[in-house]
Amino acid sequence: MTKNAFRASVCGVTILLSSGVSAEEPAPGRGGLAKVREACRADIAQFCGNVKPGGGRIRDCLRAYAANLSEACKAAIEAARERRRQS
Repeated sequence: MTKNAFRASVCGVTILLSSGVSAEEPAPGRGGLAKVREACRADIAQFCGNVKPGGGRIRDCLRAYAANLSEACKAAIEAARERRRQS
């Protein structure tokens, strides 16, 4: 996977599984999104490396592998969901 393709796939995490948070949202969610991207980088590469970014495909892939995600990725996603609920 090329560096640009990987970056694009990481952006897919910005539609955080089922949280409703997306890259298009204003600044309050952005800090958490960067944390999710970083925390889930290896998971995306491992489980979704062959998934074409866009259209929620990375999100769907992560959902499919939710039980296999690293604890750091799961924690970052949950923290972003919690921040979203409090907004």
